[in-house]
Amino acid sequence: MAKRRQSLRTEVTGRTTLEPDPQGMFQAISRIGYQIQESLADLIDNSIDAEATKVLVRFFRDGDRLTDLAVVDNGNGMSAAELQEAMRFGSRNKKASGELGKYGMGMKSASFNQADTLVVVAKKASAVNGRQWTVESIHDGWKLETIDHAGAAALIDRDW
Repeated sequence: MAKRRQSLRTEVTGRTTLEPDPQGMFQAISRIGYQIQESLADLIDNSIDAEATKVLVRFFRDGDRLTDLAVVDNGNGMSAAELQEAMRFGSRNKKASGELGKYGMGMKSASFNQADTLVVVAKKASAVNGRQWTVESIHDGWKLETIDHAGAAALIDRDW
């Protein structure tokens, strides 16, 4: 006689959207444990995936204190819609074979493990777009910030 398998499934009587707590999620994401070299490797992998042939890593300091870090490349760039999706936590972009990104978390978690602001500026064709996450904008309910066109263009056109 075959044993009857018991199930833990029950009848569902309703559904509620339950968004993650921004502060709790941010703490979890920012404490994954990247060392600076691992964070940089993750960001440079994105440049390689974008077929960049040149990648510049620039450290900005005030005395002994690191204030900013820039990873600049000559890759394919992103449209406004592509940039918006790249900034999504857990983005499910289709990856080409050989691309390393899997879960849509690398750029964000690598950045927030080292910093409290992530700025991404991209140019595709002649369109320049910029988006920014800050600790405050995440805590304020996942408010992705759009960088004004002139500011984004100034960053792109900077003499890197």
